[in-house]
Amino acid sequence: KKLLGTFGQLEQPPSAARSANGQVVATTTFKEASAAEKAVKTLHGVDARTESDKRRANYAPPKDTDMFSVYLLAGGSPQASSQPAGGAYDPEAGPETNEGPPVLFCVDEIRLASGKSSPSDREVYMRDLPLEDYSEPQLRDWLRGFGQPEQIIFLKDPVSKQLTGKGYVRFKTHEEAAGLLAAISAEDQQDDEDEDPGVQASWSLSERLVQGARGTLQADLCDALQARLEGMAGSARCSRLLLVGGGRGPLPGSMASWSNLEALADGRGPLHFVAFQAEDLVQLRSRLTALMDEAMADCAAFGGSVAATSGGSVDAAEQEAPLPTSPCIVVKGFPWSWKEQQVRLVFAVFGGVASVHFAGCDRNGSRVAHVELKTKDNMSKAVEQLHGTQVGDGELIEECLISCELFGELGAGRSARRTIYLDELPMLKRPELRPDNEDREVFMSCLPINDFSQDELHKWLEGFGTIEEVNLLRDSERKL
Repeated sequence: KKLLGTFGQLEQPPSAARSANGQVVATTTFKEASAAEKAVKTLHGVDARTESDKRRANYAPPKDTDMFSVYLLAGGSPQASSQPAGGAYDPEAGPETNEGPPVLFCVDEIRLASGKSSPSDREVYMRDLPLEDYSEPQLRDWLRGFGQPEQIIFLKDPVSKQLTGKGYVRFKTHEEAAGLLAAISAEDQQDDEDEDPGVQASWSLSERLVQGARGTLQADLCDALQARLEGMAGSARCSRLLLVGGGRGPLPGSMASWSNLEALADGRGPLHFVAFQAEDLVQLRSRLTALMDEAMADCAAFGGSVAATSGGSVDAAEQEAPLPTSPCIVVKGFPWSWKEQQVRLVFAVFGGVASVHFAGCDRNGSRVAHVELKTKDNMSKAVEQLHGTQVGDGELIEECLISCELFGELGAGRSARRTIYLDELPMLKRPELRPDNEDREVFMSCLPINDFSQDELHKWLEGFGTIEEVNLLRDSERKL
C-alpha cells in the first residue's frame, strides 16, 4: 500500500491472493488513471528480490520470475477484466491487459543450427510435417520407429490451437537422432527428383543454447541473449522481449494461457522469443535474425566466455569495454535491471546528467556505463562520494555496490590518482572457496562512517575478539 500510494491516491486498499501456480497477486484501484499508468511504467520489470535473495543468488541478474509484472486491467478494475466478477484476481485466467497476447517465435524458426554435431546433440527440429496425411498420434508412432523419444513437442498456433507442421523430438541417444536426420535427408533427395519438398529437419539450436558451455556451442549464450533483448525492445517496436523455455523458469500464468503451449508453461519446452505489443512483425523477425546471426558468428565472444587460442592471443571476450571518447565517469557494478533512468537518478544530486552511454561489459562480466554530468567540476566529487558505496533504494532502484572512476581530462592541468586495493575490484562472482585455518583477515565495505567515529568502529570490532591490525581505507583527501 505504501509503495503504490507514492504514485497517487488509492480508491481502495490493495487486495492480495495466491494464484493456482503459487504466485502472489495484488490488485488495487487508483482514483486517477494517470497514477495507475505511472505505477505500471515505473514498477514493471523492476527486481522484486530482497537483499538476502540477491545475496543467495550471488547477485546474479534477476530472472523473469524475480521481477514485478505490473499491468493495467481493462476498464480500470478487476471486475472489468475477463475474469468472473467477485472472485480473486488470478493470472491463470489470462487477464485482458493493455499488452495483449504475445507473439512467439521458437529460436529455430529464426535461425537453423549449423556446423558439425557432437555427442550431446540429441534433439531434432522438424518442419513441413505432413499434417494433411497423418494425425498427431501417427506422427508420434513414426518418430518412435527411430528409437526412444524422451520428449516430442508439436508446435501449435497460439490462437487457432492447430498444429503448425513444426516440432521437436529429443531421443535418448545421439545415434537415434542422427538416424532420423539421415532418413529424412535420404527422403529429401528422393523428393527433389519428385519435386516434393517433404519433411525438413535439422539439429535443434534450442537444445544447443540450453546446454551452454557443456554442449556443441561451448558457450553460455542465453543470459547474453536476454540482456540484448532488453536493450533492443524499443528499436524492434515492441514493449518487451523475452527468451523463455528451456528450463529458464516458468512463464507468468497469463502468458501460459495465451500461448497455449503446455511445455512452455512450466519452462521445459524449446526456447522461444516472446514479444509484447509488437507493431511490425517483419522488422521484429529481421532484428531477431540479425541478433542470432551475430551470436552464432562468434559464440565465445557473444557469451562472454574465455576461449584459449593456439597463438596465445587475447580472445575478444577478454577485452575491456570500449573506452569513452570524452571526459566522463566510468561506472561499473550495476545490475541488469538498471536502465538510463536509474543511472540518472543516482547522479542527479550532482547537478544533473548530460548523457548516459552503456558500453557493454568488462572482462569480469560487469556492466559498464559512461556518464557525463552537466557540471563537469562535480565529476570528481561524484566519484569520491559514490565509488565503492552501496546505492539504490531497493524499490525503484535495485541496490548494488558500484565503482566509479574518472576518465579523460578533468580541467586545466588537473589529473586524478588513487590506490585501488585488490578487494575493491568489481567481480561478477567471487570464488566459492571454503574458509581455511590461515584466514584471519576480513574486508569490509559500507561501514557507517557518518554515524560512528574511527574509535567507535575500532571498539565495535574488538567486541568480536583480539585485533592485531585495523586498516581503514581513505580517499585522496585522507577521508574515510
